[in-house]
Parts: sequence; C-alpha cells; structure tokens
Amino acid sequence: MPVFNMKILHFDSDYISNNKSIKNFIEEIDSIFRFKSYSIIIIFSNFNLSNISIKNIYKFLLNKNDIYIYTINNLEKYYINVIEKFIPVIYQSIVIAQIKIILNKVLDIANIIYSLEEINKSLFDKIRQNINHIDVLLIHYILLHKKIHNEYLNILSNKIYKKDLIIDFIRKTSKKKIYIIPGISEFDYNNNNNILSLQDKANYKLSKLICKYIDISSINFYKKYYVNFIKISNDNNDIININHNIHNSIINNVFIDINYLSLCNDLNKYRIPFQIHNKFFKQIIKINGNIESNENFDSLFIERIVSFIKFKINGSYQEIKKYVYDIDEKYNINIYKSLYDENYYYIQSNPKNSRLIFNFLKKLNIKYISDISIIKNTEFLFVVKNFNKLNKNDFIAFCKKMKIKINDIIQNTIDNNVSILLPNNIDYNTIDKIKRFLHRRIDNYYTKKIAIYIVGIGLIGSKLIDLLKLNKNNLYSRDNIQLNLVGITNSKNMIISNNNCLIDNFEQKSDIISLLNDTKLNINTFIESMISNKEKFSNSIFIDCTSDANIIHNYKHILDNKISIVTPNKNGNSSLYSIYKQIHETVHKLNNKASFLYETTVGAGLPIISTLKALIKVNDPIIKIEAVLSGTISYIINILSNKIKFSEAVKIAHEKGYSEPNPKDDLTGLDVARKILILAREIGMEIELSDIDLQPLITEECIKSSGLENFFHCLKKMDDFYHKKYTQAINNNLKLRYIAVLEKNKVYVKLTYVNNDHPFFNLSGSDNIILFKTQTYNNNPIIIRGPGAGADVTSLGILSDILQISNK
Repeated sequence: MPVFNMKILHFDSDYISNNKSIKNFIEEIDSIFRFKSYSIIIIFSNFNLSNISIKNIYKFLLNKNDIYIYTINNLEKYYINVIEKFIPVIYQSIVIAQIKIILNKVLDIANIIYSLEEINKSLFDKIRQNINHIDVLLIHYILLHKKIHNEYLNILSNKIYKKDLIIDFIRKTSKKKIYIIPGISEFDYNNNNNILSLQDKANYKLSKLICKYIDISSINFYKKYYVNFIKISNDNNDIININHNIHNSIINNVFIDINYLSLCNDLNKYRIPFQIHNKFFKQIIKINGNIESNENFDSLFIERIVSFIKFKINGSYQEIKKYVYDIDEKYNINIYKSLYDENYYYIQSNPKNSRLIFNFLKKLNIKYISDISIIKNTEFLFVVKNFNKLNKNDFIAFCKKMKIKINDIIQNTIDNNVSILLPNNIDYNTIDKIKRFLHRRIDNYYTKKIAIYIVGIGLIGSKLIDLLKLNKNNLYSRDNIQLNLVGITNSKNMIISNNNCLIDNFEQKSDIISLLNDTKLNINTFIESMISNKEKFSNSIFIDCTSDANIIHNYKHILDNKISIVTPNKNGNSSLYSIYKQIHETVHKLNNKASFLYETTVGAGLPIISTLKALIKVNDPIIKIEAVLSGTISYIINILSNKIKFSEAVKIAHEKGYSEPNPKDDLTGLDVARKILILAREIGMEIELSDIDLQPLITEECIKSSGLENFFHCLKKMDDFYHKKYTQAINNNLKLRYIAVLEKNKVYVKLTYVNNDHPFFNLSGSDNIILFKTQTYNNNPIIIRGPGAGADVTSLGILSDILQISNK
C-alpha cells in the first residue's frame, strides 16, 4: 500500500448553495493548504442548485414538459454568474465557452429523451454526469485563479472508481498538492427527491475506498446543516475517546447522523481521525480515531434550540418556490412542511436572521403567504430515519398518554427527513422520554428485535432453545434479526429477564432448570410481564410448547395486546369451534398487527398448513384431503411382521421414544382426528371433533385400562386381529395404512388397505404423507411427505414461524 501524508476534504452536495458559500469554500481550502506540508484530496459532486436542476429536468422530461429547456438555460445563467464573480475577466470567456459546450450537449441529450416514449436512463445518466463535470470543473478553475494549484481527475463516467486509477493519479503529481476527485453522481429513478442523500451516500463509499488503499492522515467532512453532524459533548472542541455502547450513548448525549454510521465505523476500524464541520452553525466536531470499543456508532437523534419562521401558504408551494430560493441564497435556510396542516411551512434559520427573513416574507404579495410568525428557542428533535416508518399516530398516542405537548411534526422538503418541534419550556426528562421512545421504534424497525417467550421446556421447548442459540448470531448478521429469549416457564416455575439475554445464560437444559427455580409459575403474571415489555421490541412472540388445554383461554388476551403466538399445541384449533372462531376472529381484526401461526400442529415441520392456505388464497377449491398424520402409528404398522406382533411393535415404538409417554394417546386415533379437524376448519368447515367418524386402533377395554402394565397386557389380546390384517395385506399385495380423509364435507379416520397404485403404498418408517386434490391439481394431486413427528423437526417448524413473523 502506498503511503502518503494526506487529508481528505469531503464536501457534501448540499454544501455549496450560493456565492457566499463558494467564497467560504475557497477560504477553507486556502487556510488548510497554505501552511501545511500534506496533500489534500477534495471530493466534490455538485452545487446545490445543480442537484435541484437535475431533479427538475427529470420531472419535466418524465411529464413531457418542455420547461426543461428553461431549467437548463437558468442553470447556464447561474454558472455564468459564478464565473463572473470568481474568475478574472480576462479568463471568463474561455471558461464560459467550455461550460456552454457541455450544456449544449446536455440540451441535445435532453431533446433526444423528450422525443422518446419513455425516459432512457442511460441517456439521463449522461445529463447528470455532464452537469457533475461542469460543477467540478468550475471548482478547479476557481481554485486555480485564486492561486490555489490543483489537479483535476476528469472522469465523466464516474460510477465506478478503480483503486489503481486513483493511486496512479496521485503518484504522478508532486507530494504537496490538491487533488480534486469528482464525487459519484447517483439518482433514484423511483424517488427522484432523494438525489442528495443518495449522492452523499455514494460519496461516503468513495471516501472509504480511498482510505482503504491510501494511508490517509485524517478526513474532514463539510456539511450545510446542523442536523447532519455528530454531537460528541457539550464542549465541541474536545477530542475524546468513544468507549460506551448505544444505550449509554443516549444518556451521555452522543448522537450521530445515520448517514455517517457506515463510514464512521470504517474510520474507527482503520484508526483514521476525522472532523465534521458544520456551515450553518460554524461548529467543528473532532474524533481522534483511537476508539477502543467494538461498539458501532448507531445513535439516531440530535437536539438543538433553534429559531423557525412559520407561515401559511395560500395556494401551492410551487408558487412561492422562487422566493424560497431567494431567501436561501441570502440566509442559508432549511424549509419544512407541517405534517399536521399541509398549508403551513417552516423556515429554519440562524436566530440572528429570523427577523430579516420574517420581514422579507411580510413584503410578499398577501395572496401567497399569510399568518407569519417567529418561533424562538424551539427544541428541535431531528429524526434521522424516515419517520413515516415509525407510524406518526403511534407517536402522537404516546405523547397523549405521557401528557407531552408537541408543537408540530415537520418534514424537510429536500430529503424528506422528519423533525419534531417541542415547546421551549420542555424539561429534559421529557425530552429523554421522547428520545427513548423514538430510539426504540427506529432501532426496532431497522434492527428487528424479537422477544421470545417459551412456555413449556419439554423435548420441543428445549430443542427450540438450542436452535435459537445456534442461529442467533447468523440471523443477526444475515437478516438483521435479533432474537431475544426473554421469558421461560416449565410446569412449576418461570423467569422473565430484564436484560434480554437469557439465551446466553446457559449451555444445557440443567442450566435452564436452575434459572427457573426462583419464581413459582403464575401464567397470568407471566403474560402481563410480557405485555408490559412489548414496547422494547419490534415483535413479541408467545410460544406455547405445551399440550395444555387450559392455556388456550389466554390466547385472545395475548393477541389483543398485539403479541403474536406460535404453537405446536393443537388445542387452540381443535377444541370447541366457538374457541377456534374466537381466536381466528381476533387475529383477523388485528389486521396483521399480531399473528397466530400453528404450522407444527399438523405434520411437525412439514409445510402442510401453509400449502393449504396458499391453495385457499388462490381460490383453488379443495376436492379431497387424504393423509397419514401419525408418525407413531405409521412406524408401528410398518414394522408389523410374522415375527413382530402388534403389542411388541407398540412396545418398540414406546422404547424408542416415537410414541407419547402413554402410547394409548396415539392409538386412540384422537391425535390424527384433531389434525384432520384443523385442516377441515382451515377450508371453512364448521365442525366439531365429535363430527369426525373416528375408528381407534385399540379396543374400549384397552382405552380404559389403567397403568402401562395393564395397557400392554390388554394389547396382547389384539395381536391375532392385527396378524390377520397383516397377512391379508401381504397375500393381496396391499399395505395397511391408518388414513384420515376429508371428502364431500365428510371427515373420517380409519385403518384401511392401499394397493401399489396408491401414493401411500411405499410409505416407510415414521413418515407422514398428505395428498391435496384440488380443481387444478385433480389428476396429479399435490403430495407432501416427510418426518411428521419429533422434537428436531417440530422445533425447526416453530423457528420457521418465528422468522415469518420477524420478517413482517
């Protein structure tokens, strides 16, 4: 890597907005360079007016409006004004001629685009690149004629910079030099209002690229607005180390513009010092690069006592836009639109200019502007990310609940960022509450913080905890999903964490048990704690890993509080239809504010319910559902032979852990009946469990037997019956299958034979299989097959449901 003693000066695309700012720009470069021994790289994209013109040209071309010609002519007048102001008369005609040649090319390209049916993006890119070229060329000439020698790397197609190109460019020049590198011009064709933030973001990438391949001594960022720089401490001249995390940063008033986060983190990594200069308030922030913490910069807010001029527009904003440009030319302003009343606008200014701007507005024709007032010493809370993503109504409801008065919510007309205007007598405790609320909401939107509450840590619950631990880091780095295991219960005890890190507190199940020993289980207390914590997270998910028939009576209350439920517990969907209906109507009314997912109630991790829902959604009528839905029964039937009798097969399944602790629960067929009932209700059938024609695999005597020993003794009485069934199947090239069928509004579950043409004939082991015959998939039905039981596959299915909710 080549080593140079260099400083980067990074001028954002909003920095130069008028002749005064050009003058300041020249003075800044001169003062830095004149008495220094190092070289300087200047990264600069466009004048502010050029960016506005690019946006307008695009809009006019898009709408087939030939006013784009006047926009280009006005831009030429602006350039000539700049040339006449800063370049000696003797050289002006040469520079103006060059500018006109390039602008004629811009006009020719615009005329071609205008004649086409739709905008050709590659042609419009050439317009942007040529205007970018003019702006940087002007800076180059202005500096030269102010006796500030510089080299200009002229690249018209500057979307991609190669490291060798930049390094070679610098190598060929003398050691102490100014190098001007055009910034990367970007344009969002879906939202052309976003040109400034896109362009700045692209230029940050360029700065990072240079830092990576050239040894840079420091970077200086030049911003127009207060809201775009880092506030480190009350004493802005301090050079301090940052070594605290995000949550402490809020308390210590460390707030960082989100646009800088990626770059700041890289500068931290490379230990490169950087400063951020603010044109509007004349402040400089310094960070020395000696940052020991691994924490990233990610605070989101900046506060400042500022002045605003509020006024009402009698008509449209377009009618007063010219006057706003005139004000900006004189006073460097920001203009905002009220989100409460669209007719009101705000001008943010330096307090010393408030009265001058106020008088200027008062002189305008009364038909355009009325109700003008100065709002002094307003607390100005800036929301860096898109406030609309946070739901304005949620914020207003929060303020109402906390009895916090806010003056207005305003949106910047250039970059669409949103700010909150607070009364000037507001106390800092209240401001802190607002910052915390907004910080949680913004942070939760972009980093999806998911609270997980697991009720029941038997085989499935324990496996799920292992999966969460295994996938936690990968999900965060890949999908920006942060899984927080916050609450756990078993049948006796519970724990709810305040620090959101239970998942890191244990290695095995015995560790979980020891954590749970302190607090006796009270499910109502557990649920209320879950509800009170939900504001801290993007989503909270209640995971019912029990088979408890009573816990489902809490589902409605949980859902009403906008907490999602994921469960393998079949009782919610297979108990009384009135309970089923209540739960699903609650979910429907919530309109996606909370989910109820139960994929694992049928077929464990197999996508059975999701497939059925998809068929219903596309209105493909279900003709028939046929399924083997018990892995236990499948296994028992599949190992029957001349040597293995029915009672022995059941005992083997029990010893291998394939059956319930009491195999009677499987062999009644009730579990299969509940599963086909869930599918029947899913397609709209209003039926009860008692409506299903269920044929158990065991006799009433075996069902009523008490204790495992008596149960297995009773099973032996059925060995001859099943041996005959097995022999009959073998002799006729058939297979025994315990099948659930839904057809023509009838549902039944029974043991039957299938021939070798049937899809279920070759089913082996403990697999489940399900067949969906629909109007579309009639001759060739949809078939899903795989393991339909077991803690491993069920916990995977639960995790899949968790991620489905997390990604909403």
